[in-house]
Amino acid sequence: MQHISTVRVGFAVLYGLILIAGGVFGYVKTGSQISGVMGSLSGVIVLTLEYFLLQRMKSGDPTSGLCIAQLATTAILMVAMGIRYYKTGKFMPAGLVLTISLLMAFVYTSRIMDNSQPAVPAEGSRDKEL
Repeated sequence: MQHISTVRVGFAVLYGLILIAGGVFGYVKTGSQISGVMGSLSGVIVLTLEYFLLQRMKSGDPTSGLCIAQLATTAILMVAMGIRYYKTGKFMPAGLVLTISLLMAFVYTSRIMDNSQPAVPAEGSRDKEL
């Protein structure tokens, strides 16, 4: 379970960084301020939610609300980029963000389904021996 959680965290951090980089790249390449702001904002939201989720997991607090917020953020990106991809037919950047967001939706859904078991034990806790 610990290994799976570490992989999920890595995917979430990578996803946030890709969104920020994509926003910056969109701004630099095309001068689109909306791309720069929205890409960076989306990435910062993803990274912030992941940070707070990790803090709650370490303390043993419930994380379902944060997991749902992550999934909702990803769903919004999927809809926005899906519409953009449908209208333009261009894989870059809309199709790429849509594909990555779809993969992250699976990661976040699996987190919600596993939510009853914290993946990171609370500090100072020890496993009970049988």
